[in-house]
Amino acid sequence: MILFVLGLLDIISAIIRGLLIYGIGTSAGFYFGVYEILKGLVFFRSLVSFLDIFAGVFIILATFGYQTAFTWIFVLWLLQKGFFSFFRG
Repeated sequence: MILFVLGLLDIISAIIRGLLIYGIGTSAGFYFGVYEILKGLVFFRSLVSFLDIFAGVFIILATFGYQTAFTWIFVLWLLQKGFFSFFRG
């Protein structure tokens, strides 16, 4: 059940990150960025957690208008990670 919730929150984070490109959801983007960083720190054991921390940092930077080419990479990363968490456990 916890994997389902974490996966759903990853998908929501990806959607919020995608919307930040258009300036939509800046306050929610900050909170989901902090969520991704905290989740990466709590489960800090592998490369996946390290990438979660980077995704959280990029989400927070996007709330301030900083956009890079990594935007879509992190959106796809969070979407696929959230999607595959529905099929684990």
